[in-house]
Amino acid sequence: LRGNIPVNPNCAQLLNDTGFFKYVKTNGVVQPVKNDFLSIESGLDVDVVVAKRVVDFVKAHIGIELDKPLPGGIYRALIECMANTNNHAYQHIETQSQSKHKWHLVAHHDGNTRKTRFTFVDNGAGVPTTMKKRWGEEVKKLITSKTGGSLISPDAELLKSALSGKFSRTSTGLENRGKGLPSIYRNWESKKITNLVIVSNSGSYFCDGDRRVK
Repeated sequence: LRGNIPVNPNCAQLLNDTGFFKYVKTNGVVQPVKNDFLSIESGLDVDVVVAKRVVDFVKAHIGIELDKPLPGGIYRALIECMANTNNHAYQHIETQSQSKHKWHLVAHHDGNTRKTRFTFVDNGAGVPTTMKKRWGEEVKKLITSKTGGSLISPDAELLKSALSGKFSRTSTGLENRGKGLPSIYRNWESKKITNLVIVSNSGSYFCDGDRRVK
């Protein structure tokens, strides 16, 4: 695979600051990552060391001593994301080697707003694929895929339902599973998280303003 650096200088700088160039070969000049970025971290399982590193990154930027707790539920949210990847994301993907069953995360602290943004991603089957669905939801998704779809993606509706936690969505049947997304959503409801966006398969759900797009 080959690619070009973005023409837009802001986008090019952002790509550099995420630490992307540590993972590819380039003939261009790679600049040092700015200290307001936590560059790309990857893992296969729940990694408490990485989660603590992210928490310490936030503490350092907002002036909280490292031995003091960080409010906002960030540590738990990261652990839940890692666990979700490990337990669900790749269970329907058997052709890939285990080394590719990874999650990736990156963080950026905005000094002007004093807010930290986190992006967590994996290349798994997707929440709408791995979650348990009602019979009517299965039918709706099938009809939508055959007819060209509606204005609101069924996958977006499933993401909203998975976040609410009103119906057990875990496909494993285990009582302790399926609680990760609802716990993160509750942090948004309590304003510990100011903006929460979930993108999976053909749907995306924006918690801010109840906006859903295909």
